Amino acid sequence: MATGDAGSETFGSRTSAGRISHYRQTVFMRCGLVRTSLSWTASDGRATDLATAWVPDAAQGTLTADLGRTVRLAKVSPEWTRTRPASHEVRTSPDGRHWHEGTTGPARYVRVTLRSADDKKRAGIEELRVSRAK
Repeated sequence: MATGDAGSETFGSRTSAGRISHYRQTVFMRCGLVRTSLSWTASDGRATDLATAWVPDAAQGTLTADLGRTVRLAKVSPEWTRTRPASHEVRTSPDGRHWHEGTTGPARYVRVTLRSADDKKRAGIEELRVSRAK
């Protein structure tokens, strides 16, 4: 969500299409990634670039992705927001109950747990790239 100087104007589902430009949604079929970005122009003429990202609401958080079916993984690569985590762990699971360390092999679920060094400057994931083995 983006706000104007007075905090009275926000970007959301009711934003007029005329105020949105450079909308781009990219789907990477090979690794199951969707990324959305756009520019929003407030009524005062200022443009704000927006892109999706996941940031937990605490210093530690967990993001779990359901790949829809079990696939053989070749690589899992989180791309961090500007604030990188102090540490992170990637685990995979075939069923959502039994988790394993590592980023290769058969899995339906991918879980990334991250820990930020500072609770006020939290790390997040800008993109989670999951590549299938050939």
